[in-house]
Amino acid sequence: MGSSMWQRLSSNGGRFRVSKRRRWRQRLFIIALSALVSLTSLTILEPAKAATFLYVQPTGSDANDCLTPATSCQTILGAIAKASAGDTVRVAVGVYTSVGSEVVMIDRDLNLSGGWDGSFTSQTGLSTIDGELLRRGVVVTGSDTLASLTRFDIKDGDAGGSGGGGIFAEGDLTLNASTVRGNLANNGAGIYFHGGGQLSISESTVRDNVAFSAGGGVYTSGQNGVISAST
Repeated sequence: MGSSMWQRLSSNGGRFRVSKRRRWRQRLFIIALSALVSLTSLTILEPAKAATFLYVQPTGSDANDCLTPATSCQTILGAIAKASAGDTVRVAVGVYTSVGSEVVMIDRDLNLSGGWDGSFTSQTGLSTIDGELLRRGVVVTGSDTLASLTRFDIKDGDAGGSGGGGIFAEGDLTLNASTVRGNLANNGAGIYFHGGGQLSISESTVRDNVAFSAGGGVYTSGQNGVISAST
């Protein structure tokens, strides 16, 4: 009895020690796994939002989401209100105006791309921003704003004795393949550039603008400017 009983007890005790070690290993594994999951959840980054195209044409509605040609907005301001920084607003050929103090206000980084046909498959014309001699055409606010306008006819803006009847810009402004004409202001009737960035004008025409003080076509207050292939 003595030897067999001792063997059984020794055997049972060994199994107890092995079982205890196994439970501790399982606990350590669970703790390590939990820490890894927590670390992974902390290091997962949300992917950057891809730039979006929004669409505008005279037959659209600002109640639409503007995300397809079939659900386009009616006004440029309506599309801008739904846009995020970095988006592009495609504007079909047509005349666009407003009832506010400007036809278009850009307050975030945006690309305005005009001159599209109604199906938005061809870009050969110009989209008209008409101030009706009652308001500015385009205002770019914020010294850090990056704005570009391509294939627009910006006309008949009136700054009401201030600057920039056609375009008043505080941030970076790029104007491509566009016309700025028939605008009125005290300074910079066509374009008044007053910001810390850069003004770039290419393949565009600035004409027949009337300033009552200085800068009938373009007025800048000491910032960088590049004009190429333009009149």
